[in-house]
Amino acid sequence: MRPSHKRYIAVAVIIVLNLIVLFCVRYWHKSHQVTLEAEPYRPGIGGPAMEAFDKHTDMWIKEMQSESIEESFALLNDYNEYHYSKITQYSGFRMSLNTPEDREKRLYQYMVPQALSNRRFLKALEDLKKFPRRQCIKLLTQCIQDNLKEKIRLYELDTVGTVNKGKHYGNHVLYAGNDADDYRSHRSPGADITQYSLHYGVLSCVLLAGQLELGQEMRPVIEAVIQQAKKEYALYNSLDDKASSFKHVTIKQSIYNPSVLVTGTLCDRSWNVDLKKELSGKGKLIHRETVDYRARMTQYDWPAAEGWMKPEPFNSTLPFRYYEKLTDKEFNAAFP
Repeated sequence: MRPSHKRYIAVAVIIVLNLIVLFCVRYWHKSHQVTLEAEPYRPGIGGPAMEAFDKHTDMWIKEMQSESIEESFALLNDYNEYHYSKITQYSGFRMSLNTPEDREKRLYQYMVPQALSNRRFLKALEDLKKFPRRQCIKLLTQCIQDNLKEKIRLYELDTVGTVNKGKHYGNHVLYAGNDADDYRSHRSPGADITQYSLHYGVLSCVLLAGQLELGQEMRPVIEAVIQQAKKEYALYNSLDDKASSFKHVTIKQSIYNPSVLVTGTLCDRSWNVDLKKELSGKGKLIHRETVDYRARMTQYDWPAAEGWMKPEPFNSTLPFRYYEKLTDKEFNAAFP
């Protein structure tokens, strides 16, 4: 081969190699730009664990975005979606609930964090703030009535029925319902509703009512909840220590929760005005901000709970107010 031919071949090889390098650089740059444009709302750390978390979150958000507000309300009684502090939900764990202090420490105080850990609850809160007052009243009233009606039916059938038959002694466990966990925890399709799930459905709606000043029209349905709660609490207090296992189940699935029930009165400015002033003076009315339901994470999701990242809203934070650490005495002053 002539030397001139060798030079031509060498030049051709160099040109091809340069073209390959240029193509690779442009391809990498283009791919990098697409990644940045596809996820502009995800600053911070990455990695396989976070990628899996984000994927599951996106699937849940997409599911909720296809729901009407009525459909979202109908699913507020799925206890599996209230994932904060799951230790309070284990039926076999016999933590002491014998005193009001025990119940506040180990039971009552968890309802607000559990509600705010549920993205569907956050969606309902966000949606309500966009709806006319009349529609909010209708939606909340219907949701409370539906859950309360079924709660009362099961309470009379199971709880009162067990006592009337003298079967409340011995071992009893809390039946929460079947759990499915494909990409998130939720109730299995077709699973029976339980008193424990309905407990969440009722109290979540009471908390939602407390966020909006809807007036006196919300009072009758909240008063109906309060009357049933007092009835359940009276039965709990009537049980002797020999029925400790049954008492444990009864109070955990009860809708009696002083702080949440008084929070419901915030829906009407004229309801228990003097008590509200007293409680505010004691620092028991809490004002806080929570992220919206499309946020990358809530403060109760594991990346935030473990300090990996700080929760940031997708659009804007939502104001949230509630009472905490209310005693039986304060509850009875509100609802004599």
